[in-house]
Amino acid sequence: MGRIICILFCCSFYVSAWTQIGSSIQLSRDTIGVGDMLTASVNIFKPAGQEIIGIDLEPLYNPQTLLNMVAPADSLGVFPDPDMEVSNLGQWEAFANEKQINSKKLEWITDATTNKDFVTADVQYIFWDPGVYQLSGAGIIVKDSSSLNSILPMERSMLFVMPPESLMDTTVKQQELRPIKSIIREAKNWRDYIWLYTLIILVALTILALFLFKRFYKKSNTQSSNPATVEVYVSPYDHAIEQLESLRNQQLWQQGKIKEYQSKLTSIIRKYISDRYDIPAMENTSDEIIRSLRHKNFDPTLNTQLKEILTIADLVKFAKADPPEDIHERFMDRAYHLVNATQKQNLLTDKEEEE
Repeated sequence: MGRIICILFCCSFYVSAWTQIGSSIQLSRDTIGVGDMLTASVNIFKPAGQEIIGIDLEPLYNPQTLLNMVAPADSLGVFPDPDMEVSNLGQWEAFANEKQINSKKLEWITDATTNKDFVTADVQYIFWDPGVYQLSGAGIIVKDSSSLNSILPMERSMLFVMPPESLMDTTVKQQELRPIKSIIREAKNWRDYIWLYTLIILVALTILALFLFKRFYKKSNTQSSNPATVEVYVSPYDHAIEQLESLRNQQLWQQGKIKEYQSKLTSIIRKYISDRYDIPAMENTSDEIIRSLRHKNFDPTLNTQLKEILTIADLVKFAKADPPEDIHERFMDRAYHLVNATQKQNLLTDKEEEE
């Protein structure tokens, strides 16, 4: 029995040590145009003195494609790799021809306040295909419990590449501009003040009605035989589920009404987030919503799903993107998952507060 406890203790210590090692990527901006230069700050951090084998550069060259506006998806709904290039690896440019960098070749910096070692490189990207992509940080190569090399998962950031302006709707710009003519003013007469006379009469009638009501009617001392109207409270969760079911039953995207479908889907999610977490989600942008949720009891692992739902709808409405058909049902399932996951989180939080 003591031997089993010792083994379990060693395993838990091993897992906790590796969970402090991580890789992140921060974009200078989340929306660019085709051919624009994008700078991404790739960070690797670990406990001070903790040894790792090295880092893997392969994820930097393989962003995940969520939507490619130029190349359609295959029969399985998978988009081809985008036309892009890593133009500069920053501080790691000397290792551009290597897929992996040994840890001893990296210039680690120790942060005394957090007792962590970190190394950073500014990587520059250029994308030639408009669409939605997820960029990954560098992988971290470590020894697992079986003394085999393994690569730890890395954080991802979403990027939106907008199409050239020549491919977007320019109807308004093509309209001929007419010269502005001076305003012809007419002399005012009594007809111009009809609205004022009407307003005065309505106010006078309202005051008279209130006076007569107080003068000739008294409040009844007996209760009305009709039962009082009870206002039923509908939780944000129940309301969102009801709205999602209604939207699915309307079958809008199957009828070709893709823009209307995506608009209603994102409105339901925004309304739910607004009521559930008490933030102005209906007016805020996608990034503002994500930032506001950081201060709320919101699971950060759901950030990617939430941002995908909000931003894909924006692309359909404003960039006139034509996503594949399977993405509509897939995003409906993600919306259900998001609402159910946050509802379960709310129930767990309430239970902990009661205990």
